[in-house]
Amino acid sequence: MKKPKIYIAGPMSGYTGLNWDAFDQKELELISAGWDVVNPAGMDREMGIDPNGELDEYDYEDAAGRDIEALKSCDAIYMMAGFQYSKGACWERALAKHWGLPRYYEIPRADHEFPIDREPTLFDNVIMADGYSSSDDIRMEHC
Repeated sequence: MKKPKIYIAGPMSGYTGLNWDAFDQKELELISAGWDVVNPAGMDREMGIDPNGELDEYDYEDAAGRDIEALKSCDAIYMMAGFQYSKGACWERALAKHWGLPRYYEIPRADHEFPIDREPTLFDNVIMADGYSSSDDIRMEHC
């Protein structure tokens, strides 16, 4: 049976090492939950991006096109904590929503697409692994 594929979206710019450690940790958690994972940090590594280099050298347009193509191949998207402060993660979320992909959140909110009172799934254990509950709230900046 083919594993469902999920794309990780979250903040990178402004974080130490482009937040790759958090993306890599989330990838391991999602793999252990049964997902085939698309990790943009891994794709950046393959492109030769230096996570500690000058961001001026980072070609956002090429990365954005690559990320859109990767997201198109996925069955769902996973929104990491802080995604709402990342313009890139916000447009990834918007595209996933437009395409009808299920959207999962590291920090669930009552106004997000998958409420707590739905039938639980294996993936719920990953969402709740950090101890957050549906009553936790975060300020929305970009999306």
